Amino acid sequence: MAVDDIHVFTKQVKGMYERIEYLYGCIAQSPTPQPDLLPPALKELGVAAEELQVATEELNQQSEQMGMLLQVAAGKYQHYQDLFNYASDAWLTTDSFGKIQEANLATTRLLKVTQNSLQGSLLIHFVPVHNRPLFRKHLNDLAQPRQSRQSFPISFHLRTGELLSLIVTVSVIPGKDGEATKLHWSLREVTELYEAIAAQQSDSALLPTDPFVEINNRPSYSFDKDDVIPLDAQTLWQINKGVVKISTLTEHNEETLLGLLKSPMTFSVGASLLPTYQATALSEVLLVKFSMSEVKASPDLSQRFLPHFHQRMQQMEVLLAIAGQRQVRDRLHSLLRFLKQEVGQPVPGGTRIDVRLTHEDLASACCTTRVTITRLLGELQRKQKITIDPQFHIIVNELA
Repeated sequence: MAVDDIHVFTKQVKGMYERIEYLYGCIAQSPTPQPDLLPPALKELGVAAEELQVATEELNQQSEQMGMLLQVAAGKYQHYQDLFNYASDAWLTTDSFGKIQEANLATTRLLKVTQNSLQGSLLIHFVPVHNRPLFRKHLNDLAQPRQSRQSFPISFHLRTGELLSLIVTVSVIPGKDGEATKLHWSLREVTELYEAIAAQQSDSALLPTDPFVEINNRPSYSFDKDDVIPLDAQTLWQINKGVVKISTLTEHNEETLLGLLKSPMTFSVGASLLPTYQATALSEVLLVKFSMSEVKASPDLSQRFLPHFHQRMQQMEVLLAIAGQRQVRDRLHSLLRFLKQEVGQPVPGGTRIDVRLTHEDLASACCTTRVTITRLLGELQRKQKITIDPQFHIIVNELA
């Protein structure tokens, strides 16, 4: 329900409540008042008016929370869109069939076309006819469940008539069912690549080792459950083990869930527009630390981390949709499905939520009170839709 609709609804409820009060007054001032014989319909209207007032207050509260979440999501989306659009390397995103969905400015300069002309076109149209069977084979290979990344040389036939030799690196962005739903492409001209290699070899004593190659040699930082992870604008954390909760605080000091991250996702405060931004370990967590400067200086790091930012955005969209549902019961059911997908582990008879969330955590994610969540969880247990294991983890039963 839109904000304007809520205001209109509020005025209608207030007007109805005033009319009922007026009728009560007329009956009370009657020459022969008979309060014991007050019409049942008038009593029911009074109860309905009070219930509508409570519903109005809840709608106003949800509207404020949704407005704040929309503002946060819009800021995050713009940040990641700028990061993608103004990157120095040529990047584009397609569906699993090679249909272009997004392309940054570096891609348009490389292919000598406009962004509007690329949107919706098939990447294979740039491939010479005799090379198209091999290109289709690469696309089919990427559709295999175990194939997540592939690099290969290819030639593109530009609309200007030029033939462009490229090294293409493709990363698979899996969907909910594990199949490829998006492909992230990095295009590098062969001449530029050879020049970069030559420059690196000539100055090898002066250039640092690629930080991603040395990731296994980097020190790991350990945090225990419920530890608050330190954040600053110049640090990017990558998760090697465990689950991290990202949250913020509202003006009323209430926690709002922004994401649940696990390996190999990344997070940083540098992309946030929020005054309060907190990362909390929900289990034993191992993190690897990168500086923002080395990420910006390494195209390989930037390329590998970009899909994680897209995944973060998808999580925020799901949580925003959950918060916007009218009924608290529907919000809780949707949240359990979200947790089952993001941090669930199959067990006999169902799926175990791999992190232990308190009723307060669930309440903040559902924009309601802890008492309401406790009552609804009790109902789900009685209906055998969920169970609680000895370690107090929720198990979503398979039949549910």
